[in-house]
Amino acid sequence: MYWFGEGGYFDHQHLMQQIQDQAETNQDLKERNRILGAEVYDLKNGAEAVEEHARLDLGLIKPHETFVQMSTLTTPQYQETYVDPLGGDKRNNEDEDSPDFH
Repeated sequence: MYWFGEGGYFDHQHLMQQIQDQAETNQDLKERNRILGAEVYDLKNGAEAVEEHARLDLGLIKPHETFVQMSTLTTPQYQETYVDPLGGDKRNNEDEDSPDFH
């Protein structure tokens, strides 16, 4: 009964593991709630947070501002995906006369 019975050793170990898992989940959720609470406070009490969300989420800009969008592609990725607007495909840097194309 001690090892395999109801409320025995293995049931106890299983419950202890569930308690530990739930405690970790609760800690993660408390941290998330703290962050969300701080964000709510900023949105209620400051114009900077509202402006930041408008700029990032909605793409809004102020009058007489210039919007510049930067690509996040690195140079090798850019070279691999570049397509010449005149119709030539430049997806790789190999020359057409190279033996790999023939």
